[in-house]
Amino acid sequence: MINSEDGIYGFIVGDALGVPVEFNNRIILEQNPVKNMREFGTHGQPKGTWSDDTSMMLATIDSLIDKNGYSFGSSFYDIADKFVLWYKNNKYTPNNEVFDIGNTTRRALNNYLKNKNRLCGCGELSENGNGSLMRILPLAYYFYCSNLDIQQRKEIIFEVSSITHSNIISKYGCLIYTELALNFLNNSNNKDLISVYCEIVKTVSALIKKEDKKDKEIIKRYYSKILNRKICKERYENINSSGFIVDTLEAVIWVILNTQNYKEAVLKAVNLGDDTDTIGALVGGIAGIVYGSCSIPKEWIEDLQKKEYIDAMIKSFNECLEKIKYPTNFIDSEILQDTIEDLRNNPNAFELEDCNDTPKNTLMIPRCKPSKQLSKFMEYIYNNELMDKEYLENYEKIKDKEIKYMNYNEIITSLTFFLRGERFCGGFWYTNFKNGRILKILVRLKELEDGNRK
Repeated sequence: MINSEDGIYGFIVGDALGVPVEFNNRIILEQNPVKNMREFGTHGQPKGTWSDDTSMMLATIDSLIDKNGYSFGSSFYDIADKFVLWYKNNKYTPNNEVFDIGNTTRRALNNYLKNKNRLCGCGELSENGNGSLMRILPLAYYFYCSNLDIQQRKEIIFEVSSITHSNIISKYGCLIYTELALNFLNNSNNKDLISVYCEIVKTVSALIKKEDKKDKEIIKRYYSKILNRKICKERYENINSSGFIVDTLEAVIWVILNTQNYKEAVLKAVNLGDDTDTIGALVGGIAGIVYGSCSIPKEWIEDLQKKEYIDAMIKSFNECLEKIKYPTNFIDSEILQDTIEDLRNNPNAFELEDCNDTPKNTLMIPRCKPSKQLSKFMEYIYNNELMDKEYLENYEKIKDKEIKYMNYNEIITSLTFFLRGERFCGGFWYTNFKNGRILKILVRLKELEDGNRK
């Protein structure tokens, strides 16, 4: 059973701990440190109130649930629309009020409302606050379940960040944090946190080498402490806890690598001062994954506003993740591989039927005749009930999604759509065999099955 509760509750509790003291400087908090949930304070909110960090994270989760993962071509707009529902209609808020929103996020969402296009995100150097970083955690859970490679993950992270923050600094900050969370999910029994951190540095550094010269220099300059692994031994007084994404990410990694349990981590994060809710939330998300939700003080969880709403969202998210990670059926690997080879090597794998005997002036819809191997594959699919019975409705949701990003259930939906398509459109198989789409579907299916069998 996949349980996103660890990271999600960890995140929301960290956010709520930080809300009452947001913008308080470190000196004030050293004199009166946060030790438990407080009320009122900076924003005058009741105890357990969470901020825009959690609201936008919940909006992202809601989109992943609705789309059964992430769909290029539609999820960008769906997430942006959900952010607008929060910004303008108070959805995803604890007390039906938006009391905290970053300037860059506000500008980006106003851009989106004005033009409804993919160029809404702000990309100037001065627009690198932590507004996209603070909502990116749900993607780590999606990646944990979806068997996407690092390049595919990068493309999704960059697109999601760009809804509001499109500068390369913001996009790489989101990438580093998501990869860190994903590595901890993949290494749940490894409590050597520094070794897990060093692994993501290798992964990210390899990606940076492929960037163009200008971007490469910018990323290396701004993230030098993280990429050179110096941040873990940095002195306390040199840790900045501002809303600048680089400062935020450095503070988050420093806290995670210099604490030993959830409570210590989030309190250390919040008491750094300044952007306390975001740093508390981001540390809380990672610490929740590392130490588990059982390590979060129960009274802090019980103090949260709209706890039943959060529980329902987590439950739906977990169900979505289960469907993505654990498909109910597998296709026989030998039959699948033989069919892929047939599609690759047999120019007549799908052959148009001979129409020479058709009387003149007769309307003839061309039909396809599958090869012996293709017929065997289709028979196997039908006999083992591997078709998606609701494929027409489900295919509408994913028809614009690139095959290489599809999860198992989406591939089965696509496969069903193409196997059934010849009934409604003569030559459908032949056309999609020639353009390579059917082969891509089967190759992605094998990739997913191999990944799930490991």
